[in-house]
Amino acid sequence: MNLGKEIVYTKQKAPIKKDDVIGKVTYKYDGIEYSTELIAKKEVEESKIFNYVLYGLAVGFIIVIIYIIIKGKKKAKSYRISY
Repeated sequence: MNLGKEIVYTKQKAPIKKDDVIGKVTYKYDGIEYSTELIAKKEVEESKIFNYVLYGLAVGFIIVIIYIIIKGKKKAKSYRISY
């Protein structure tokens, strides 16, 4: 018995829709080659965790900038000299 197989994925990134062709599998058995397409059974959505982290960092950065600006204005008022 001589058996070999090869799996090639053509689509590896989300989003993937149901019934999309995502690859091909090939088997060789006793010198005869059999192959078929790999079909997505269900939808796969893109992960949103990276977007949430990016938005969180942006909001945090804006808050820090606003804090620095407000703190700088308060310091500037305390150094003013009245005549």
